[in-house]
Amino acid sequence: MSSVRFTVVTANAGPARIRRFVKAVTERDPDVVCAQEMGRHPNGARLMGEHGYGTLEGTGKRGQASTPTFYRHETMTLKAARYTQLLGRVWAGKGAGPSWLKPKSLTRPRLIHEPSGRIIRVSSVHMPASQQHRRRRQLAIIATRSIARLRGGGLWIVAGDWNDRGKWNHRLMRAGGWVSSDQKRGRLATHGRQAYDRIYWRPRRWAWFQKHYTFATGSDHRAKAVVWKLRVR
Repeated sequence: MSSVRFTVVTANAGPARIRRFVKAVTERDPDVVCAQEMGRHPNGARLMGEHGYGTLEGTGKRGQASTPTFYRHETMTLKAARYTQLLGRVWAGKGAGPSWLKPKSLTRPRLIHEPSGRIIRVSSVHMPASQQHRRRRQLAIIATRSIARLRGGGLWIVAGDWNDRGKWNHRLMRAGGWVSSDQKRGRLATHGRQAYDRIYWRPRRWAWFQKHYTFATGSDHRAKAVVWKLRVR
């Protein structure tokens, strides 16, 4: 029974210098990158393309370009993509960032991991900040409930900046049958002492979690990588 390596990275670009960010992410040769706060970096997709990555960033609707999914042409083939709106433009009240949140969407691609022949579905997410405030927490819960209900064939992965401390969103995802690398191997901080950036997946018998780790990108968040072994079909 042969198996091959498969890696997903989640990375919040934040205030990073985009060339340094792209170099830090791509030099690890991940198969898929889920990015957040890319709307402030209009050259990000072009730079990722120069390193051999295709871009999924929506249909042009407001907010979609902030959470793109990048896939490595050498190992991944895009078969289809759909986009689900998690939240519209909505008032969030006090907290970090604007009081009115821009729309939040979820990319739902169907990718083929060529070395293994397996179907992979990977989505990037960025939840509202300051979830200690009730209104913002409620909005995050609404979005997470939609994500937790996702179903489909293949290995489904949702990665991003959850902006909580492993509480509300984490509980909803676990209740929906998802697991995280922090749950499997221990909590890894990515933003100061907080483990805001997490990667969840629906377990499959042919996908074996190996390890997770973080690395610096020049942003105020550390990127997180998760590595699996996939059984070749």
